[in-house]
Amino acid sequence: MSSCSLKSLAKKNLILNQKVRILSQKGLRDRIIIYLSTLPKDREGVITIPFTQTALAEHLGVNRSALSREFGRMQDEGILVIDKNKMRVDL
Repeated sequence: MSSCSLKSLAKKNLILNQKVRILSQKGLRDRIIIYLSTLPKDREGVITIPFTQTALAEHLGVNRSALSREFGRMQDEGILVIDKNKMRVDL
């Protein structure tokens, strides 16, 4: 087995493990926080979401409207600051 295919297999394994970790959470907020914690932050602590909101909802295994409501609650509580596909988490 070549090192290239081993790297590819290892990367796929990491992605699947992250997905299992996210989907094993019962609460939507927990799923969101765990997913966001897997994404890189820029110098200002801003995370760029690589999905549309619909695709993110599918990735998290939730309804898009429920995701929108939870984002709104998290913004109201000062946990998230959202600007289009960029977010800053203040926990």
